[in-house]
Formats: sequence, structure tokens, C-alpha cells
Amino acid sequence: MMAVYTHELYNRISLGWNQDEKFIPEIAAKYQEYITEIFFSPPLALKLGNGKEHYKELELEAYREQLTEIKAAYPHIGLNMLYNFFCMGDHLKPDKIKKLLDIPQKLDVGIEMLSVSNLLLAEIIMKELPHIKLHLSVRLNIDTFEKVAFLVDKYGEDSIYCINLGRNSVYQLPLFQKLKREFPGIKYKIILNEFCTRDCLDSDLHSQMKAHNSYLHVERFLCASYQKHNWWRYFTGQGILPNDIHHWFGQMDIFKISSRWLPTEQIAKIMEFYLNGEEVSLGDIIYTIGQGGTRFRYNPEFMAEIDVDRKYPQDYWNRRSKCKFNCTECGYCKQVADSFLKGGSDNGTAVVSS
Repeated sequence: MMAVYTHELYNRISLGWNQDEKFIPEIAAKYQEYITEIFFSPPLALKLGNGKEHYKELELEAYREQLTEIKAAYPHIGLNMLYNFFCMGDHLKPDKIKKLLDIPQKLDVGIEMLSVSNLLLAEIIMKELPHIKLHLSVRLNIDTFEKVAFLVDKYGEDSIYCINLGRNSVYQLPLFQKLKREFPGIKYKIILNEFCTRDCLDSDLHSQMKAHNSYLHVERFLCASYQKHNWWRYFTGQGILPNDIHHWFGQMDIFKISSRWLPTEQIAKIMEFYLNGEEVSLGDIIYTIGQGGTRFRYNPEFMAEIDVDRKYPQDYWNRRSKCKFNCTECGYCKQVADSFLKGGSDNGTAVVSS
């Protein structure tokens, strides 16, 4: 099938490397023209934290070999290593800092970029590794114009290569227009397939656990305890439906797909969904595309009440793009959630009333 958005997404996808041997032939090779960077954690062998213990990770030499092969075959694809440390601890000692800064060179795989989730480490990298393209992580919650203005005022526009804008900003297109106009020297990135609930009270704990090799028992997070009365909050999140992605063209430089822990076959399906701008069902989001808030699938009794084959309402983009973030007063997302319950109205595709 000819992709609908082949031109618009050329060299604009940021993709998580899952360390599967099939990633190179089935993802990097097939989608090379769309991928601008792949992102990944330092190898667990370095004992830095910042990884995930719940999936198998390559041994250090195999890790190097795969990244070297990707860079040699597809030199335009940037390698972006994640330094997602929240609390630095012993890493702030001078000898530890030096070891931390030496890792990209010692791995010797062609790492050009580092993503950081705290400004202390960002400042150190700016000073000690000025050749590195610095990315500021989504975990910094940079979701307003003034936050970006503060960063530019403090560090200068040239010091920051890319900002992964905060989750609460994804549907605020006027904000992106203003950022591009006022600070055009910075690239801006959003995550496509992370459907975490807006204003989640567990997000800091969640990010801390993910940053310290403790990403276990995900069913314990708030988003895994959805019940029939509150699951509508899932629809308040920042995930972007594939058939709506075109609204961000011209506003966003890089589109990130959260995929580091996904099977290669699933990553390919997600790529196809977005490249083709497909209209999707709730089941497509829950089982294939969505990360984050989709954890209500851990509740099998509730899942039995959902009609996963239904499509999103026709007015979903129109209402979400005008969202005032007054969820309990608005009620739109609750109406959407109710329409996905078995026995809900008009197979979920009708316009939901105001």
C-alpha cells in the first residue's frame, strides 16, 4: 500500500530501538527514509540505571555490533542515547561524571545525540561535550512558551538541539506555531503513541521507576486501575490518532514513536498506521499503537465490557484541538468513553454531542 504521508514524514520519525536482531532488516532497512533518529538506553552492563529490566537486553558486544551496523548502513539516522537520570546521586562525583561523559566515545558506535531529563546534567554536557546534539526529554515537562523562553534566556538557542515537548502541550497547536516563530533554531518533538492520562498524579513515580531499572509491576500504576466510572480519563491523554497526524505537519519537526520495549512486528504495524494515516479502532490503540494509559487492559473484567472494534467519534479531533482542559466540567471524554462500552450509541463513530 502506498503510504499517504510518505512525503510529510520523510526523515521525521524518532524510533525506539528494541535491541531485536530483526530490527535492522524489518525496521531500519524498510523505513530508513522516514527515520531521522533511533533512541536507546546505555547498555545495562554499564550499571547506570536508566534501562528496563523487564525485557531481554543485548550483551555489550552485540549491542555495539547492532548500532554500528545501523550507522554504517544508514548514516543519515542519528543515534540518540538516553541519559534519563532524575537524581544523579554518585554520578555527580568528579570521577563518575568523567566516566559518564566518556561513554559515547568509548562505545564507539557513532553516537551524536544525548537526551537528558535534568538540567544539571544538560549544563555539564553543554560545557564538556559541545559537539553533542542535546535533546531535552519529555520528562522535563516543557509544555509552555515561557519554559522554552527561560531555557533560551539561560543557555542560548544554539545550545539546545531539540526539545521533546511536554505531554500536556501536544494538542496546543498555537503554542507550536509561536515556538517555531520565536525560537526557530530549536527542533521540536512530540510523542505520537503515548496515551497517558492528562495530569496523572503517578507520572513522577512512573518516570522515576523507569529511570532506575525498576519498571516492574506496571499494573500497580494508577492508569492500570481504571474502572467503569473513571476510565474516561484515558481519553484526556496526549496520544495522536494516525488519521489526525496531518494536523501537526508544518508545526512539528520530529514525531517520536515510543517503541523500545515492543516486538519488532508491532513496531512495523505502528509505522504503517501512521504512514497511512489510518482510521483506527479502540482495539488498535489498546493492543497495537498505544503506550501508557492503555494499561486498563490489565483489568480483564472491565475489558469484557468494551467494544474494541469501534472507531473514534467523527468530531474527536475538532473537540480535542479546542480542549480547555476543564475535564470534569466538560464531560466530552466521558461521552466518548461511554460510546465505546458495549451497547453504546451508534457504533462509536457518530458525532458526540457537546
